[in-house]
Amino acid sequence: RKRADMTLRHSSAPTELGKELRVRRIGTMKEKEMDLEQAHSAMEMRLMVDFFEARDSWLRDSSSTSLNSVPLESTERGRNVSSDERGSGQDSELLLNTIDRIRTRTFEVATQFLAIFCGASSSQTQSSSQGQPFTLLSMWLSRRVQCFLSSLESQLVDVDNAASLRDVLDATNFFASSMGRVGADFQCLLPPIFEDCLVKIVLKRWSDGVNSLEVTLKVCREAGLAGPLFSTATTSEVRNGEVRAQSGSDGDEAIQGKSSDTGTPSPPRKLLASPPLARFINAFLDGLNEARRCLLPGSSETLRRASFEVFTQVDTILQANERVVLAPGLRGEAVKLRDAAARMRRDYASCAQPYLKKAVEISFGSFDRLEEERCMEEERLTEAREKREQSRRVKQEAEEASKKAAVEAEKHEVASRLKHLAGPKLPDENLSEETQMKEVEEELDLTVSPVGDASAG
Repeated sequence: RKRADMTLRHSSAPTELGKELRVRRIGTMKEKEMDLEQAHSAMEMRLMVDFFEARDSWLRDSSSTSLNSVPLESTERGRNVSSDERGSGQDSELLLNTIDRIRTRTFEVATQFLAIFCGASSSQTQSSSQGQPFTLLSMWLSRRVQCFLSSLESQLVDVDNAASLRDVLDATNFFASSMGRVGADFQCLLPPIFEDCLVKIVLKRWSDGVNSLEVTLKVCREAGLAGPLFSTATTSEVRNGEVRAQSGSDGDEAIQGKSSDTGTPSPPRKLLASPPLARFINAFLDGLNEARRCLLPGSSETLRRASFEVFTQVDTILQANERVVLAPGLRGEAVKLRDAAARMRRDYASCAQPYLKKAVEISFGSFDRLEEERCMEEERLTEAREKREQSRRVKQEAEEASKKAAVEAEKHEVASRLKHLAGPKLPDENLSEETQMKEVEEELDLTVSPVGDASAG
């Protein structure tokens, strides 16, 4: 009994060694728990990476399968149709389907990842690594968006009309806005890509018009034919239209001016007499129509500067053509070619270029700038009118001065003749001008009559 009491007393009394053993045992258990948590976090991170890698390979395989699934007959048929039909047909439909498929599958992968790794069941296991899933998702989405934009930029080269470009822009905007629900809205990255594509489409139309004008003038100049440069069927119509316009009422002119200031101006009928210039204007207006179908804010100023360069280029072409046809040795219908060159350059400077500038400002909605240019044009015309009036007055004064000088010269000539014929008998210088003229006339009568009598005898 005594031994049992001693054993009980010894086991119940805490010692320093027992405390130290218990502390070590608790620390070891905590270290094991931390190791388990780290291992679990590493395994979860590896699962996330494996998930994204598997989805990437799935997206690549599905994209290559969909691109290779286009039948060969449709490709060959696309080569035979025109560029406009091809841009708005098979290629644009394929691009729209590709965008829709990438949007659906990318959003599906993002929602699956959020449901698996960021759900309510795994909230307790993410106490130490709360932001890791979202960081990985953000990195994966950024990479997928960059890959999509690179592919989109390379495929937009085949789009050659603004209507198809507008469809692609709408589909891409919907894709970007829908990705905003998972924190990957990339609408701000789209304008530079589509603005460059729109500028290329419009400049292609304008460059085709300029090249057509230059080639037409060169061919007619080398062949010595002026027929393609004139339109005899429309010349009489243009003249009749000008006569009717001149004889029209003031109310019609006011209505026409008002409509041209607020709406799209009508092409001048005067340009129908020059088919090459009219074709260039049609090509330029075609480019403006393409721009209006998919007008982006950042492309307006670029296209405005490009239009000024096109105007300068056309003016240079017309000047060079006129200089060449005026050179000696031109064969064929040289007179008509020179007349056509001078008329086209005059019509372009006075009619075509102002009309195209106005059409550019109206297409881009720059009505304030159009009003400023109109005021500047009115000031310029007023200044030119004042200069013409001043030059007319100066010319009139010069003519009056020359007439007075001629009268004075005639007087001096008459006086010298009288001095030569009558000798010392001259009118007094102190007499008035009328008295001197009367004496001059009397002296002329006296000197002429003896000569007449002698000839009669």
